[in-house]
Amino acid sequence: MNTLFRNAVIVLFLLSEVGDIVKTKLVKLLFLADYKAREGLGRKISNFEYVRYLYGPYPRDIETVLAYLEAKGVIGYEERINQRGDTYYLIYPKRSDFEESLKAIPHGKEVAPSEEEKAILHEIAEAYGQKSLEEILEEVYDMGVLKEVPFAEPIL
Repeated sequence: MNTLFRNAVIVLFLLSEVGDIVKTKLVKLLFLADYKAREGLGRKISNFEYVRYLYGPYPRDIETVLAYLEAKGVIGYEERINQRGDTYYLIYPKRSDFEESLKAIPHGKEVAPSEEEKAILHEIAEAYGQKSLEEILEEVYDMGVLKEVPFAEPIL
């Protein structure tokens, strides 16, 4: 099934678990979920390919997925400026119910996460959803996998 649809559904599910989130934090939660799934299930949950980038693991096609979800009307995706003048991107679900949002994605039910995958995504949301971005970044940066991979090369 289409990679875009699968990744869009995974992002929607994670947003249904954590609510409003900045893009950097969303990306790190997706990475942590895929990392945990690969260790526990032997495969990732999403079809994202993470590369070592300036701020750790980054899936190059996240922008396409977010633009698609915004165009479908199921998320808001806004550029904002914090008090220090730095730009950040806020992502928020426009519908509180995952099943309702899923209807906006072609083949949504077919590419939805399994119960095992939902459990991992839920666990990541519970463990990291309330942590600060700084705490999450510190933990991700300390992971050995990042230190082993050259810049711009695939991590996971």
